[in-house]
Amino acid sequence: MKELLKEITFAYRNNHFLFYWLLTIFIYIVLVFIDFLTGIVSNVVFNKEKLKSAKFGVSTGKVFVSLIFSVIGYVYLVITDYSIFTRIILFGAIGLSLIRELISIGENFNNMTGYSFYMLNLLKKMFTPLENLFFNKIKNKSDEV
Repeated sequence: MKELLKEITFAYRNNHFLFYWLLTIFIYIVLVFIDFLTGIVSNVVFNKEKLKSAKFGVSTGKVFVSLIFSVIGYVYLVITDYSIFTRIILFGAIGLSLIRELISIGENFNNMTGYSFYMLNLLKKMFTPLENLFFNKIKNKSDEV
């Protein structure tokens, strides 16, 4: 554990991007885990459905894909010499994934309590325009190149 903390502080001191990248991926994995737990409670306890192994597979897949994305993304970032365009693509993609996980957690809480949180409803309404904006910016930038 001490070595891990040493590596994290080294990454923060010498390369702020790596630190924030690892922090963002960690937050995403925590949100996937919370989504997984709230989904189980929502479906099994409140909706009286059987627990399906597909739920485990989807959550495990999300974690593995995020880890693979983080490694490949960081390697690509190093290859492109930390270009701003690559940073926007990487943080934009993980940012959209974070928003999607928050929306899913909110839907699970809505299924459990019947109450819909305002901020999560706002995120839900903003998600599609943000997603379209992100992909349009990438398309326009790639057309220029």
